[in-house]
This record gives sequence, structure tokens and C-alpha cells, in this order.
Amino acid sequence: MNIEVEHVAYSIHDKRLIDGICLQVKAGEMVGLIGPNGSGKSTLLKNMYRVLKPDSGLVTLDGRDMLRMKYKETARQMAVVSQDTPQAFDFSVRDIVLMGRHPHKKLLEADTAVDHELVEQALERVGMDTQADQGFATLSGGEKQRVLIARALAGQAKFLILDEPTNHLDIRYQLQILDLVKALQVTTLAALHDLNLAAFYCDRIYVLKEGKVVASGITEDMLQPNLLRSVFGVETEICIHPKTGKPSITFLPNSLRRGDNL
Repeated sequence: MNIEVEHVAYSIHDKRLIDGICLQVKAGEMVGLIGPNGSGKSTLLKNMYRVLKPDSGLVTLDGRDMLRMKYKETARQMAVVSQDTPQAFDFSVRDIVLMGRHPHKKLLEADTAVDHELVEQALERVGMDTQADQGFATLSGGEKQRVLIARALAGQAKFLILDEPTNHLDIRYQLQILDLVKALQVTTLAALHDLNLAAFYCDRIYVLKEGKVVASGITEDMLQPNLLRSVFGVETEICIHPKTGKPSITFLPNSLRRGDNL
């Protein structure tokens, strides 16, 4: 599945939050979306998964205009995992994952043996099968995110949007979640707060600032000191890590300016 954003803009109260955004995610890629707070990352993603409606522009799935697709059809193709987990009340883990099958059902249609088999497979794939009967609300943050990914798998979504899903997790769970997503080999667009995680996991990166894409390309080309300085206002030292072969970013205190001795 390919998804393409063409010149999308969105405003609220006459304030332009994103302006002329263009991006593309090709089948099988994991593409990162980075930028400072308020740069428009979440606004863009919400326009893509139809919580918001663009003022102008186009979002297409495999060449089809999403605004002309039924919501249920969109939900069959696309799943979202955000930093804010839903209020699940008394739902069990299994119940939450079973919700991923709803876009495939007719009104009042009962769950089938196939639905339950897909749910069990998804829970096993994310390592939550032993907690299937546990209350969702009792889980840790990392466990909840794994369950939401299982819900996407049960729904057989071909495209996954991650809206800063690791923001409130400790480093163990951050790595666990992104390792899982990468292993799934599902076409993914991920807004990430941690640039080192983006460096390790993303094939390509789009950089947002003040609602516009200011740079895009292969991850190694994007994560450069000059670009990070202009976008984030920070000084960095970047090297290729000897074990990962990926860029490793060290953020320097504001007191250390270019040319200063460390």
C-alpha cells in the first residue's frame, strides 16, 4: 500500500497549522516524521486518518482519494496507534483486539471463528497472548501499545500510522514497540519525538517546521547538525555508531556553541 499527501493545508480559527504538505510513503517503508513541538506533526496525521478534514489538498491510498472513501473502508486499510491510549473501562485485552475486526463487519454481524483466530494470532505475534483475559486498564503503557498494535494486526491493516506512540514510555518499551513494528514489515508513517529512535528505525524522514516540510530524504542525509540546528535550535554532534551503522546524535548544552572547546 502506498499513501500520498498532496499539498494538504489545515487551519483553525484562521491560524494555518499545516501548509502545503506533500509526502509519500511507499509499500513496506517505515517513514519518520520529525519536528519540534507545534510543528504540525499530529495535525498532519489527523488529516490523514480523517479525524480532521483538510482545507485543501489531497490524501490518497493507492491512488484513491480518501475523502471519497467510506470511513469503514478507510479503517480496513489504515490503523492508528497514538501516544494517548483509549479509555477502555472494563474491556479485556482480547476485547480491545477484537475491535480491530469491526470495520470488516456488517451492522450487528456476530463475530466468527475467523475473527477470533485472527485475534489470537495477533496477540501471540505481539507477545500478549498470555494476558488476553486481563483488563486493558490494568496494563502498563508499553503493554497497552502492544495491544493496540495487535488490534491493527487483527484488522489486517495495510498501513500503520504511529503518532508519537513511545512518548510516555521508558526506553525499554520504546525499543520494544519499535522493534515490533519494524519486524511486522507493515507500511508505516511514524511521528517520533526521539531523533535517535528515528535514526535507527526509519528508512526516510520528513522534517516539519512551522507547519511546512523543510526537508525530506534518506535518514542519514536528514540528520545533520546544520539541519537540526535550524529546525530544533540545538547543537549536536553526529557520528555513525560502530554497532548499528546508523547515525548517533549527541545533544550539546546551549552553553556550548559552535567552535567552543569542550
